[in-house]
Amino acid sequence: MPGVQGRFSKDLDDRDPSAIVTFGSKVQGELDGDWLKVVLPEPATAAGVPAGIPANSHVVHEKYVGPNTKMFGLGGCLLCGCLALLIFACPVDERDVYVAPNGAKYTLSGARIQ
Repeated sequence: MPGVQGRFSKDLDDRDPSAIVTFGSKVQGELDGDWLKVVLPEPATAAGVPAGIPANSHVVHEKYVGPNTKMFGLGGCLLCGCLALLIFACPVDERDVYVAPNGAKYTLSGARIQ
């Protein structure tokens, strides 16, 4: 909220007391008089990853076949024929995922990717 001045508060409930909300962070909240009540995201587990993700998982930035790749493939087929299907060999969509030790992939929020 550019140009906002005043006092800010964070209600932590039973969540991580070490959480810090910095100016410019994208958070959900509401103004209550001079106070900004902030809804903090769920804390990470002791291993440093969100709940639902196995321990010893690590974050990887990957390219995958998503909506943009599919659009380019379809558009390319209409313009260039079946040769345009090679776009699926070089996807253009990107995302960050957790990779578990067994190779399973999870979104950053903890949902398993098929």
